Amino acid sequence: MCDRSIDCPFCVEYTSASPEVTGSCIQCIVHYPNHTSTHFAVDCGTFQEREYDNLNYCFSFEPKELEFLLVTHAHIDHIGRIPFLVKKGFSGPIYCTNDTKQIMDFSLRNSVHIVKSNAGKKGYEPLFVSEDVANAMLQVRGIPINSFVKIDDHIRAYFFTNGHLIGAATILVQIFYENLQPINIIFGGDYNDRNMFFDVPKLPEEIRKLPVTIFTEATYGYMNSDEVDYCFEDNLVQFYKEHPDGIVVIPTFALRTHEIIKTVGSMQQCGLINPFTVYVDGKMSSTFNQMVASGAFESIPKDNIGFLPRKFKYLRKEIRANRYTSTSPQIIIASSGTGSYGPIVNYLQNMFNREDVLFHFTGYPVPGTVARKLYDAEDEAYVNIAGLCVKKKATVKFTSQFSAHAKQDQIMNFLTSFENPVFVIVTHGNQNPKAIIAEQALNKLNIPNVGILSNEVRFLVGRDGLIEASSTEYDSTV
Repeated sequence: MCDRSIDCPFCVEYTSASPEVTGSCIQCIVHYPNHTSTHFAVDCGTFQEREYDNLNYCFSFEPKELEFLLVTHAHIDHIGRIPFLVKKGFSGPIYCTNDTKQIMDFSLRNSVHIVKSNAGKKGYEPLFVSEDVANAMLQVRGIPINSFVKIDDHIRAYFFTNGHLIGAATILVQIFYENLQPINIIFGGDYNDRNMFFDVPKLPEEIRKLPVTIFTEATYGYMNSDEVDYCFEDNLVQFYKEHPDGIVVIPTFALRTHEIIKTVGSMQQCGLINPFTVYVDGKMSSTFNQMVASGAFESIPKDNIGFLPRKFKYLRKEIRANRYTSTSPQIIIASSGTGSYGPIVNYLQNMFNREDVLFHFTGYPVPGTVARKLYDAEDEAYVNIAGLCVKKKATVKFTSQFSAHAKQDQIMNFLTSFENPVFVIVTHGNQNPKAIIAEQALNKLNIPNVGILSNEVRFLVGRDGLIEASSTEYDSTV
């Protein structure tokens, strides 16, 4: 990075290694009038798009130079490279909410075998091993939600409730220097203004009045919230009308399990479907759901943890095969949501040829996954599922209603809630939704320009807005 301290006596330099959605890691350099600087980053996640897999093994900065790391939430595309960052020399504190710290430890420990398996298939060294996770967690400093931490004499970070995930935070960073007005930065993370387990209040009015640079995601920037097809409940009701003794199998992501269980339980309670036994299969899904139901997370009010259906069981691996041939009506929730890993693979291999089974996916069918294969497959087509050729006779449905990302109208409501935005930087999205959110922000906010962050640009921003935008080549340091 070049030294801008002479030209810009008090400003922040922003770059990113992420071309599109995953691999979130925003690098920040604070330049002070006395020609010193502070290097920090926000998130350090895994690249999950196949074409960017090689980027997982390199950084566009020297890890040893980072003084601290802020974490918005504990999804793998935001935390998945933290053990690798520590392995490569980062030794500073990692700040996040208490709940995010719990989920981070849980997720990274349970990802070790997946990381090892994926690396082995490609002939790579694993990105990290169990020891690297343990070392990284020693550096994590959890703080209560809706509180702040004084990082040094110049920098404070405030963590406000974000509905995207349990423990997720919208982070305000304030940077101070003697006799100068502070620089204020909002890192929105993956944003959502709602969550079925806890309330998401607006940011405090005094925060929304600040002159502020705002980072916003754009993942679903191409659609509004009223365009979401809330079809999950209707699909289950219709299926059981046609197949009263049928079986519903719901592939789900481990950190979304509790939401699916609560939805199914509410349907049973309201009489939309009969109170069949609800099973959860998968170590990560079962463990995480037990954490939620036991009241382990401070984000969730105690009166919201009694969400388990009356007939509810965790499935052990040893008796999983009994479900494949069962003819009793039941609902099975199994990881993972892509259909490519975990016990769901066994259910697909053994039950995809049954007409009395509904597989209902609860996430976007990402290209290259089993979910995408099934999304594209015609009825009666033959599908290769982990080496087995299976004829499609089961019903397959998809919904995006459980997505935790804000849609265009929610993103714009968030941005327009600030009274004095000085610059907006759009990140975390494909090129089209990024451009849409940038255009919307220009139309609705009183600012001259909007930045679209990628691995090809650098922004230099002061308290009053953009100072310079320039292109940069991704310079990887292994």
